[in-house]
Amino acid sequence: MESPVTISTTAHGDTEFVVISGEVDLVSASAVEEALVAAVGRATAHVVADLKGVSFLDSSGLRALIVGREHATASGIGFRIDSPQPVVERVLQVTGVAESFGL
Repeated sequence: MESPVTISTTAHGDTEFVVISGEVDLVSASAVEEALVAAVGRATAHVVADLKGVSFLDSSGLRALIVGREHATASGIGFRIDSPQPVVERVLQVTGVAESFGL
C-alpha cells in the first residue's frame, strides 16, 4: 500500500525541519516517527515538525509526534510543531498535548 504522506527534511543552522504533508495515519505513522527520530539525531538544538500540509492525523500519527518529542527531550533537543492545519490542531487540543508541542 502506498503511503499517503510525504516527508522532507532540511537543516537551517542548529535546527532540523521536518516537513510533513498528507495523511498521517496507521499506514504512514512509522515513516513519520522514523523521520522525526532521525532529525533529533542530527539536530544540535531544535527540531521543528512543519505540519502545514497535513490534512489528517489519527492516534497513530499523534503517537509518532509524541515519540519524536520524547526522543528530543531525552537528547536535550527542543521540539515543536509549526503551522498545523485546523483539523490537526483540533486533535492536538482535544488530546491535551498542544501545549507540550509549543502551540
